[in-house]
Amino acid sequence: MEEKERYMSPVLYGNVANYGQEMKYIAHWLWWVGDVCHTLAIGKEQNGAGLEKSPFKHPDQIFWSGKIIARPNKNAIIVTDCKLLPCVKDNGCAYRVPRLIGEKFGIGIPIGVFCHSDYFKNAGKFGYYTVSGATQEEVNESIAGMFEWEWDEESAGESYL
Repeated sequence: MEEKERYMSPVLYGNVANYGQEMKYIAHWLWWVGDVCHTLAIGKEQNGAGLEKSPFKHPDQIFWSGKIIARPNKNAIIVTDCKLLPCVKDNGCAYRVPRLIGEKFGIGIPIGVFCHSDYFKNAGKFGYYTVSGATQEEVNESIAGMFEWEWDEESAGESYL
């Protein structure tokens, strides 16, 4: 499995550093102007309490169904942070979230999915890249290209998408 570095944007890192212990979900807009990285929370962080069997009640789907901030820059990408990998069964979050984002902001916006804990093995941080409006087949291809990741304060951000 490929290993990637993740730019340690101070705002972003400060918001999600504890996700290995807590089950939450949040997404940020991320864009650069020159060598300056800008980060903006898209909506209110969602807790993972009360995870019912229905994916529609999972924190990532609740997040994207709530009040969210429009794309602030035409080059902004979306980075999502959650404790666990998005579910893939029964209209799961891995498939539905790119569709919800596509409906709200248009198709083709890069999305980085960063999971802070592997639920089954507790083996580390995993992620994958997809785009808004991606089909189930496209998401499956993205998940097949899953990678391990670590924070890197030296990174200039090229590792995002």
